[in-house]
Amino acid sequence: MKSILIIEDDGDLSRLWEMAIGMLSLPGVRSETKRDGRSALNRLNEPPAPDVIILDMHLPLVEGQEIYKTARTKKHLSGSKIIIITADKELADRLHDDVKGGRIVPPDEIVIKPIPIEDFQTLIKRMIDGR
Repeated sequence: MKSILIIEDDGDLSRLWEMAIGMLSLPGVRSETKRDGRSALNRLNEPPAPDVIILDMHLPLVEGQEIYKTARTKKHLSGSKIIIITADKELADRLHDDVKGGRIVPPDEIVIKPIPIEDFQTLIKRMIDGR
């Protein structure tokens, strides 16, 4: 069984992503959602590690940057693919610069919201298939 962890505080958006993943009918794939940074960190400290993490950057209680840093430094999460999805273009640009400058380990994808549902589904399939 493969799992996708959605970390997104916007309830409408997280439900849309869950629905989009469900519509893919990927056998053996399940998704779960955490709506704040603290519960997301708690989940990341529990096995099993999610195969894919969809991470919003602006979250209540703990910011996405801290969650990303934790996910990239925990050994049991080393195989998890991380998709950063943010509406904050300036933050996305800084993340790209940090990756290019070697200051952070690159995420598997950085996406600017809004993302068309078809593009989101294509991205999820690619991550699950390991491409």
